[in-house]
Amino acid sequence: MQIFKNIRLVAFDCDGVMFDSTRANQTYYNTLLKYFDLPPMDEKDFHYVHMHTAAAAIDYLFKGRVDLEKVRGKQKNFHYPDLFPLMIEEPHLRKVLKILQTDFKTAVATNRSNTLRPLLDHFDLTKHFDMLITSMDVVRAKPWPDMLERLIGHFGINPENLLYIGDSPLDAQSALAAGCHFIGYGPEDLGAEVQITSLAGLPELVMKGCA
Repeated sequence: MQIFKNIRLVAFDCDGVMFDSTRANQTYYNTLLKYFDLPPMDEKDFHYVHMHTAAAAIDYLFKGRVDLEKVRGKQKNFHYPDLFPLMIEEPHLRKVLKILQTDFKTAVATNRSNTLRPLLDHFDLTKHFDMLITSMDVVRAKPWPDMLERLIGHFGINPENLLYIGDSPLDAQSALAAGCHFIGYGPEDLGAEVQITSLAGLPELVMKGCA
């Protein structure tokens, strides 16, 4: 079993790692598409929007089909918190965070924007994190390493002291570029040092290396 040594900060992606946001994101983007008389997303569309920022997703879905300013205007009037009940918290997440907090700093690094903090507040999870980084906090979102590099700088650690857990190729690319450790979450093979399908064993992977 892979043991991660000298980890000081454990950072999580949001969608696909902390939450199953499939229904929420499908509802959000399909509602916008329907408003502009466009067909719903197919599997390829959803795979793209799941990983990327909302701005990139809107460009991908609407560019060349609808005036993007009209779409952005509709976005501003969409009350995203209405979709929070469709978000499913990943099993073991809360317990794992409580365990990790005893010995490590914790953070979120996500391509979400201004919906992250309200989402965590809704689920009473904000208190479990020392720092939140979204696409709004950096010039370049994932797959660029800017979010992870900002975490490294903020906590005054070396890249090898950071462990990032993500579920997409963008997460893997970001971690590789930042020079930090990476755990892939979910069924997709991301070429990670370790691939897991449950958060339950995460504390053991991290804490054994610090014993």
